[in-house]
Amino acid sequence: MSYRMPDDDLIVLKEITLLKKEKRTFYINLIKTLLPEYNKKDLKKLPKFKEEDLEVFPRFLEFSIKIFINFYNTGLSEEDFINDIIIPSIKSSIIEIDIDDEIKSFFINILRMDKSVGIYAKNVYLTFENLNLFFNARIISDLRYLFYSDISKLPNYALIQHTLKISYSKNREIKEKFFSFNLEQLNELKDLINRAIAKESTIKKLSKQNNLKILKGRKV
Repeated sequence: MSYRMPDDDLIVLKEITLLKKEKRTFYINLIKTLLPEYNKKDLKKLPKFKEEDLEVFPRFLEFSIKIFINFYNTGLSEEDFINDIIIPSIKSSIIEIDIDDEIKSFFINILRMDKSVGIYAKNVYLTFENLNLFFNARIISDLRYLFYSDISKLPNYALIQHTLKISYSKNREIKEKFFSFNLEQLNELKDLINRAIAKESTIKKLSKQNNLKILKGRKV
């Protein structure tokens, strides 16, 4: 396989290997409890959560999610993913990490948490499936005079022009695109947006009837 774990992830893995086994177990059980409906603000409310955990656990969680996303993308079995991806990544890195049964067991635990890490990871994956992510938008409305060839003559005609500016993120860089609309096109866009909002409301009602929880789009 062509994928290899990046050094930043291997540095986190090194940190994980240095944690006491009890702490790793605590974090894994915490992931099972918190995910997929995870909210970072809730961490401070946890009774056994210490100040140091606020630093370490988010990195532990992010690492686990990235591992599951790549596992999901490869389509490999758990054993093949560990043997063909994880171990070669560790061996080819300058970062010294001991490969023992405890670490293999750690990865097996992560890869088998389909109901927690798995759902959250797939949520992240689908959120970023489209490379262009909406950031914000504004509409600028202008009155544009239509001048004659002889610009000394006062114009008798004008055009109302609406320009939609959409800012979006692509590869962590903010870009912009501009679209011109007349009033008829603005109303068409408004109808499409209202229809999408109504669809979401209906989908949520159907989901509630079928005991299906709707998650918000997530970042890692």
